[in-house]
Amino acid sequence: MKKTILSLSFLLIANLVFSQQDPQFSQNMFNKLANNPGYAGSNQAICATALHRSQWMGFEGAPTTLNLSVDAAIPAIHGGVGLNIVKDDIAAFSNLGLQLTYAYRTDLGDGQLGAGLSLGMFQTGADGGWFDPAQAGDAVIPTGDVKGSAMDFGLGVYYNTQDVYIGLSSSHLTQPTVEWSNSQMELARHYFLIAGYAHELNPMFTLNPSIYLKSDGSSSQLDINTNVFGINLLPDIIHQYIRYQNAKSRQGTHKTKSRSEVNGRAKKPFSQKGTGNARQGSSKPPHFRGGAISMGPIPRDHSFSLNKKEKKLAIKSALSSKLLEDNIIFLDTLEIKNHKTKELVTKLNNFNFNTALFVYGDEKIDDNFKKASSNIPHVSILSCSGINVKDLISNHKIFIDEKSIDQITKRLS
Repeated sequence: MKKTILSLSFLLIANLVFSQQDPQFSQNMFNKLANNPGYAGSNQAICATALHRSQWMGFEGAPTTLNLSVDAAIPAIHGGVGLNIVKDDIAAFSNLGLQLTYAYRTDLGDGQLGAGLSLGMFQTGADGGWFDPAQAGDAVIPTGDVKGSAMDFGLGVYYNTQDVYIGLSSSHLTQPTVEWSNSQMELARHYFLIAGYAHELNPMFTLNPSIYLKSDGSSSQLDINTNVFGINLLPDIIHQYIRYQNAKSRQGTHKTKSRSEVNGRAKKPFSQKGTGNARQGSSKPPHFRGGAISMGPIPRDHSFSLNKKEKKLAIKSALSSKLLEDNIIFLDTLEIKNHKTKELVTKLNNFNFNTALFVYGDEKIDDNFKKASSNIPHVSILSCSGINVKDLISNHKIFIDEKSIDQITKRLS
């Protein structure tokens, strides 16, 4: 009897409350493509998101929602494409949405504007086996598995910069009607407003407040979220920065002699005729012993430029990855009582590291610590003004003097 009452309640909700057909998500900041087709390709990369939500755990027929979205930027078509799949189950009822998305993207001010269109299919159905056979005489209640589908369209615009994003979109533009068995379901048009801002707290953490407003004209839902994120690990940026460092450290003094620089006479090394050898005009060519080097290296500068934003982002990414690995340790001070290496080694053994980097402020480092650490293998010290990706990545543990945190933050802001 309880199952029958619960099933009839779900049926009444499904037939009467048209504005609740779109599934609910609590982490909407990770689910932008599902609501706004203009988002496709905004990250200039191939991105995939999978979300799962379960409610009323332990109850039969409890609501479950699964969302999978993939999008990619394609410069050849001046925008991005995406695929969004949503499956929503509650008791006897099941909804499936499939959408293909295209967004045209163009530069606008400090960011990019995307205008997108989604085209897809919405399918809904019910499992008749869920209902009590005693109710089979009701024309509204299905006696078997029933399904219906309709074409669905969406439209949206999305603007984003490095720190800010805002989007406005609408789903179920044509308000299609899905018919199955003796029932029909009208998909109410929904409107979405999303916005967010990334505020850097320090070089390793960012505060991300966001809002999400959803409305069908008769009811609205407003979500306000705030999350703290570490800077993501960006291997390509880190690799580029290390290449930049290695290139700058190359001396570029390699040099070989050309024909004009080799010592020797311009006279023929032997008579042109009568020797059986090929004629030669000089002893300076590369095929002679002591001759010139053909296409040899000459002194040059191997360095290349890397803009400031890329440098800062690479250092932030390296610091964030070390923090996530729990390999950054903050120290009150680097001052020690004496310069005995043995005493410093005893203290450092508690941290169990292979290599270590100590970062201090721009002020002069404690002389005792400098002398004691100079005799310890695989331990190096570095001023915060000289902090770089290569040293951060190549060392196991990073010890940072708390006095230098403000200086690092100022440098990377």
